[in-house]
Amino acid sequence: MIKKFLCVLAAVTALSLMGVPVYARPFMDSDVLYPYEEPETLTGWQERDGNRYYYDENGNPVTGFYVIDEVTYYFDTDGAMYTGWLRYRREDEHHNVSFERYYFREDGSMATGLERIDGTLYYFLDDGRLAQGFVVNEGDTYYFTYGGARVGLVYLDDGPLGNLYYFDENGVMQVGWHQVDGKWYYFNYGTGKAAHGRVTLSGNTYYFLLGKYYMVTGWVVETQSPGQYAQVVNEYGPYYFKENGAMAFGWVHLDDRWYYMDETGKLVRGWRVIDGKTYHFRETNSALGSGFGRMDTGWKQIGGEWYYFRESGAMATGWQKVGAYWYWMDENGHMATGLKEIDGRTYYLDEDGRMSTGWRKIDDQWYWFSDSGSMATGWRTIGGERYFFDVSGVMSTGWRKLGGNSYYFHDNGHMAADEWCGGWKLDADGTWTYPYKASWKKDDTGWRYVDTDGWFAQDTTITIDGVAYTFDADGYWVE
Repeated sequence: MIKKFLCVLAAVTALSLMGVPVYARPFMDSDVLYPYEEPETLTGWQERDGNRYYYDENGNPVTGFYVIDEVTYYFDTDGAMYTGWLRYRREDEHHNVSFERYYFREDGSMATGLERIDGTLYYFLDDGRLAQGFVVNEGDTYYFTYGGARVGLVYLDDGPLGNLYYFDENGVMQVGWHQVDGKWYYFNYGTGKAAHGRVTLSGNTYYFLLGKYYMVTGWVVETQSPGQYAQVVNEYGPYYFKENGAMAFGWVHLDDRWYYMDETGKLVRGWRVIDGKTYHFRETNSALGSGFGRMDTGWKQIGGEWYYFRESGAMATGWQKVGAYWYWMDENGHMATGLKEIDGRTYYLDEDGRMSTGWRKIDDQWYWFSDSGSMATGWRTIGGERYFFDVSGVMSTGWRKLGGNSYYFHDNGHMAADEWCGGWKLDADGTWTYPYKASWKKDDTGWRYVDTDGWFAQDTTITIDGVAYTFDADGYWVE
């Protein structure tokens, strides 16, 4: 109490010396004098007005970043502990300004490592800064932005064409095969980048669409950029990828049509020898739009020549029966027409290539072809009539000397027998042996047929130049 009194006295004295009037009031019973005490120094955690503060050993409230028991906190300029997101301005010695983001939990501790905030996953570096870009944590790879970990398919502009990545629902980057929204993707081991273009995996070749990255099936055509491809709708391109995505090689059966892919997987067009057999694959779209590369079957005209391809697609050579007709294809598969010598026999193939049988007029000459199609030569009996065909197959007409005998053949090719032709008499076997020539003679009574030996026809019917004439008992023609 004495100390307090002396202080008051000193203050009054000072005021008097300064010329300040000092008035005294009577001492009251209620006046109590206490001895002077130093104010208490606050340290450590303190709470005031709903905020938490931390005082250092000198009793000063800390501000800014501050480590307490190896835990980092942030206190604002008033010393109040900060919670939630913090956007912090930094400036280096070169006056370069940057802004970093931090997060402080409800207890004020600064977040580091993986942190899920309001359902979103974030990653904070050891110094508390919010991470962006790729982060590897305990062997798992993530990709972070200010909005948190990316999930699902993520396109990043991190290369000439950019790259696609896939992160699961926990933000972990995935590799290998994955189906997303019904489409298949492949993400490379090590980098996580989605495959694009033509890629060989486990011995199979796949194609992943440029710019879309998903595995394609069906026809794919090559673009102008070497080694790159683009899927074309409703077109048949040079490569085909099966339902499982693997590139097709060899035979491919689609929509009741056959195609063939070569050893590089490219669609074959035009001629191709496969296992010793010749095939032809369409080189251009037909008027019906059936698509090039389709294996031809049936009749096809190629380069001005007609070919026949069996149901198997193999080009026919030799004899081929199509429908009711026989055709012959040479060793090159060309359909033959006209007279053709085959295995020592001659055949005639009409303008449509059909093998002829029976009678055929060719270049104003008559030929006859057997049921097997072979051309007749020499003597033939056809329909009860005798014919003679020369070595070229031409039917004989008129006089022919054969085997030392003379024969006569009418214009229709029938051999004359037991009749008179041109005044000469032919025997029953068709040979000419009678030396006297006959002719028509007329007198007042009528016409007679008389030879040079004086013989004349009478009371008979004979054939003269293919016409039957009857003569009476006196030798006159009975008209």
